[in-house]
Amino acid sequence: SSGSLVAAMEASRAEREHSASAPQADPEQPGGTLEEASHQHSGERRAALDSRRMTQQLPHFMTPWRFPSAAGKMPSYVQRQFRLKAMGLMCLQLLVVIGIMFLADGWNISDAQASGVFLSLLSFLIVMLLLLGSLKAVYPLNYILLAIVTMLAGLAWGIGGSFLPDAMHFQIISIISVAMVIALVMTVLLSAMEWNPRDLMVASLVVGGAVGVAADAVFAPMLGSVHEHVMVSAATALLLLCVFAWEAGPLLIECNPDTFMTVIVAMDASLLAVVSLPFVWVMAFGFLIPCCMTGGEEEAAPRTARAGAGAAGLA
Repeated sequence: SSGSLVAAMEASRAEREHSASAPQADPEQPGGTLEEASHQHSGERRAALDSRRMTQQLPHFMTPWRFPSAAGKMPSYVQRQFRLKAMGLMCLQLLVVIGIMFLADGWNISDAQASGVFLSLLSFLIVMLLLLGSLKAVYPLNYILLAIVTMLAGLAWGIGGSFLPDAMHFQIISIISVAMVIALVMTVLLSAMEWNPRDLMVASLVVGGAVGVAADAVFAPMLGSVHEHVMVSAATALLLLCVFAWEAGPLLIECNPDTFMTVIVAMDASLLAVVSLPFVWVMAFGFLIPCCMTGGEEEAAPRTARAGAGAAGLA
């Protein structure tokens, strides 16, 4: 197609040069005839039509990055492929995380062992995320680190979630997974309709989050979850989706291929690592509250004894 385009351009240019170099036919002059003037006019009109047709066909035949759809933006097909690849990889990650969570949930370990393993996994996960952020442009090491981060996140979700009631960790990850799958489908459909990138991302995430929360509100009570835990799970998942939109949203709107791994790191940090923080808070309160209650009882006993001794002395 490019060869035929070049040949058409050369032929049109040669025809224009020939028309320009040909003597102007004047019907009033002895040598000028009406047929020559009509022929010259039809040639110029044909050259103009050929030029216009080539200009319209140029984006169809040639769509490299040097022909963006607008100044300072990537072509629409590059944006489509970027969002499809990034969000598709995120959906795949979430599915792998859910599979690892089911495997880790079946392990029979004590609470003390689970606490130690979870804190170790969380620390290692943060280190791996920092390494992935530093080496995001080093191929294939970046994808190896990405696989390690995904595995650690699944283990952290599976082991750390055992401290939460009503399998809230499965509810949270399920809401996020459904939201990302729906957002991926919405992105494909709205990209075909040539929506504005910002409106496209906002609509995709809002619809995805709404569908995920609605699905959890319908199915979680059927599995025995109380409404309070369902509401907390939905609020946590929506909060994490907002964090994801804040961190990775601008990158998904810009769709610069050089920032692809940066988008993945932002997704992992907001949806996989940050989600473990509520587990840390639950564990911290679970350890601190019994300690404070025990300490209060130990301090209350001497005070009671001293008060009794004082009352006996007064008597």
